[in-house]
Amino acid sequence: MLSRVTCLLERDTIQPYDIPFFLRSGKETAGGAVRTSLNSVMDTAEKDAIISALASTGNNKTAAAALLCIHRTHLYKKMKKYGI
Repeated sequence: MLSRVTCLLERDTIQPYDIPFFLRSGKETAGGAVRTSLNSVMDTAEKDAIISALASTGNNKTAAAALLCIHRTHLYKKMKKYGI
């Protein structure tokens, strides 16, 4: 999802309104804009992708890793990181 945002971006800087609402997290600023770090957006997207891959493979970690194009041991490390 984030790669889609960067491909469609016509500027050098990603603004909060460029990011889909469901990926936004962070604090509201005085102007009502949401401040979000790129790392938190990427972490949220990565966690959601892992959860989705596990759900679509019936929690088969080998198949989920293949679906995500990562090695199975890397999937285990990411699952531990996100508490999945």
